[in-house]
Amino acid sequence: MSLLEEFRKRRPTSRIFHYTSQAGLVGIVKSKCIWATSIHHLNDATEFDYARGLLKRVIGEKSQDGVGTRLVRELNKLIVGSARINLFVTSFSEKPDLLSQWRAYCPNGNGYSIGFKYAQLADQMSRQKFFLAPCIYDPVEQEKLIRELVDQAFTRARAVASPKITEIANECLDKFFIVGPTLKHPSFAEEVEWRLISEYPKFVGEPQIAVREGKSILLPYFQFRLAEENAHLPKPRIVVGPNPHMELAILSVQFLMGTFQADVRPTTIPYRAW
Repeated sequence: MSLLEEFRKRRPTSRIFHYTSQAGLVGIVKSKCIWATSIHHLNDATEFDYARGLLKRVIGEKSQDGVGTRLVRELNKLIVGSARINLFVTSFSEKPDLLSQWRAYCPNGNGYSIGFKYAQLADQMSRQKFFLAPCIYDPVEQEKLIRELVDQAFTRARAVASPKITEIANECLDKFFIVGPTLKHPSFAEEVEWRLISEYPKFVGEPQIAVREGKSILLPYFQFRLAEENAHLPKPRIVVGPNPHMELAILSVQFLMGTFQADVRPTTIPYRAW
């Protein structure tokens, strides 16, 4: 099994959690949607550039004679074009109660993590052409994955007398769009992040794409449905982040969910930010 095939088969072994604010939690529960942001509009705008840079470096190491020259040229052209590719991602963590996540993504005393099992997301991923993948923080593993898909392209190009260079290059980039959005700096490894990623570039005019206000620019996002309009939201586990009124905060979430049997739990972290 190739490294890419093994990567695609990975699944979280337990629930994965999305950190959000009060407004975010209410929106997810009421709309039965979670927002997947354009990969170019994430908090760290350099993430995808890092992955593209790694791909370009590995390609540049290839011999540039005959077929190699043509394939390098075509791949570099596609890499430039990928700077505006319409991929959408949303983040989850294996950790339901992580201090760095409360600090980074949730306003003080106003944070929640909402967790789902893989099986609860699988049907909607198939319907909306998304997949779930773990983030890779190890630079050695990152390079092995990128090098494998580049090597496959060059091997295929040299295997026949008249290779279809454009087709081979496009297939290589398609594989990169699976791996590239998951490559992150090792300093973020504590998050144990999983990403919900659109399988193919989305068209700008798709009805599930919308735009919201950001701090300095508008932020495009895809409204990923967690359930169909007339279906129930998959039963989540909700962790209430550090809060000065924990008992009331838990009660409020139970009201939001419409049942006192909702799986709502308090943070175990003694962090005070109010």
